[in-house]
Amino acid sequence: MIGTRVSHYDIVQALGAGGMGVVYEAEDTQLARRLALKFLPTALCCDPVALERFQREARAASALNHPNICTVYAIEEWDGQHFIAMELLEGETLAQMIGREAFAPLALVDIGAQIADALGSAHAKGIVHRDIKPANIFVNPRGQVKLLDFGLAKFGSTAELNAQSETQAGPDLTMAGTAMGTVAYMSPEQARGQLTDARTDLFSLGTVLYQMATGAMPFEGGTTAVVFDAILNRDPAPVVQLNPAMPEALGRAIEKALEKDRDMRYQSAADLRTDLVRLRRDLESGRRTAAHAAGETPSGGTKAAERSVAVLFFENLSGVKEDEYFRDGITEDIITELSKIRGLNTFSRPTVLAFRDKPVTPVQIGQQLGAAFVLAGSLRRAGNRLRINAQLVDTRTDFPLWSERYDREMADVFEVQDEIARKIAEALRITLTPQEQAALSQKPTENLQAYDLYLRGKSYARRLTQQDLEFALQMFESAIGLDPNFALAYAGIANVCAQHHYRHGSGSGWLERARDGAEKAV
Repeated sequence: MIGTRVSHYDIVQALGAGGMGVVYEAEDTQLARRLALKFLPTALCCDPVALERFQREARAASALNHPNICTVYAIEEWDGQHFIAMELLEGETLAQMIGREAFAPLALVDIGAQIADALGSAHAKGIVHRDIKPANIFVNPRGQVKLLDFGLAKFGSTAELNAQSETQAGPDLTMAGTAMGTVAYMSPEQARGQLTDARTDLFSLGTVLYQMATGAMPFEGGTTAVVFDAILNRDPAPVVQLNPAMPEALGRAIEKALEKDRDMRYQSAADLRTDLVRLRRDLESGRRTAAHAAGETPSGGTKAAERSVAVLFFENLSGVKEDEYFRDGITEDIITELSKIRGLNTFSRPTVLAFRDKPVTPVQIGQQLGAAFVLAGSLRRAGNRLRINAQLVDTRTDFPLWSERYDREMADVFEVQDEIARKIAEALRITLTPQEQAALSQKPTENLQAYDLYLRGKSYARRLTQQDLEFALQMFESAIGLDPNFALAYAGIANVCAQHHYRHGSGSGWLERARDGAEKAV
């Protein structure tokens, strides 16, 4: 289907496939935006059960408007093909993340709180998801969770489940048209074929959190029958026993979510979210306390903390989704510029990424990160014109220490970044050394088009799929074609080739290309 037009959508590339759908990235020619199209497989188009499940997914998700639920725009039919138009997501599923790396307690709690918030919104509308599992939980590069696949959702408090459809042939895969839920994540009431309510989703979420915390399933078995027996009759090993690094409070919350008697379980998603948010606050408080203790040492940490800046991702006012790569790149380059100033502690990109596009105040950032100042702003690009509004805010008083608006040509983008860094240093009474002034004045490239390709390449590279890494490589190579001395583009090639080698196989000399790029970047 790639390269074809379906209705008013141009199919760009395949994103993935499963038993109940094939997903493509597409261009909406009417609204000029990228989105995802999920098609019902041809083999199931005449299956009334599969079609009902497909339509149920669209109806459930479209009834919800929540930042942690994937947005559905429409369900359509074209030339006998049924498909759903939905939000295009960047990132990966929890299923891809689990097992590859251990989750830090703070990251785990934050993800759990977001899922609970999404479920609370769905439950308030009388919608029970019934298939909460890592494969249906998406996490984007900013750490924002998106809940997917409402194909098994139950509407209304009086709807009943068909006991026969609550089982499945395999313990790990939902079989198209027959399976209603994934056995390993089922609640006891699902396993028994009983009526389900919102508390069913909370049990499944408890199973997901247990797996994230320990790397193991709470209820394991070689067959469906053995898994069912464990869900119904056996208690899982305590979380802290399998992973002592996890807080005891998290273990207690997961244990409560996994209560076999639903009357003893969390009674609402809001209750679970409250416990997770409280735990997140305590974890962050402990981290700040440790940071303050370090600041009291004779090394001068306290003074450094007084000159710490968190640069929030600028707001994209262009009204064009595609411009977000540019917004992200400008923000990150400002972080890089500020990091060149020795007397200033600048929080790294991964630290501030969690706050991207979230309605947080400078005071909240100060409380959560211990940052003395926050740089916030907005960006609008129109043709060759660029407008940047920047404001440095004192997190203790919430008053701006410095602000400025820049209306410039795109060719002046590096000068704007340089000036923002200098103005912040001036506002914080930091005297720049000649070496720092020279470093700030240095441009990464003189070719603006090469810089734009570089920023696009960085945006693709973060998605880490094989196709996106190859797109990123093309962008970096095109940038070097315009500026053979563009060191950052060579560094981008080194990173992309190394990621490709470790994530998608060792063929085609990826590691050698990574070494070559790294050497040229230096």
